[in-house]
Amino acid sequence: DKEPHFIPKKVKFFEDNNIKIKSISAGLYFCNLLTEDQKLYSWGRGLYGVLGNGSNSHELLPTLNEDVEAILEEDPENKIVRIDSADEYTVMQMSDGSLYAWGKNDRG
Repeated sequence: DKEPHFIPKKVKFFEDNNIKIKSISAGLYFCNLLTEDQKLYSWGRGLYGVLGNGSNSHELLPTLNEDVEAILEEDPENKIVRIDSADEYTVMQMSDGSLYAWGKNDRG
């Protein structure tokens, strides 16, 4: 929902869908989550392409990033090593040493 929460609230989506979490990162009004099986989920305010889904749409629920899926399908041996977010951008480091970035270009 879009209401502020003043105490921690469990994000049930991952437990309800039996998804194992590897790491999380958060920027300004959005979150990214990497699963143990190399899936990237994003949700929150989507301005400036921060969700990496090719749009400025907001996502209230965690949504699988299809563009990252396509990157991983190109080279199944290449794995996501690290994902990090800040302000209005995200960067993703791959096992082959490549780096991907998305979001507002003047913020990162």
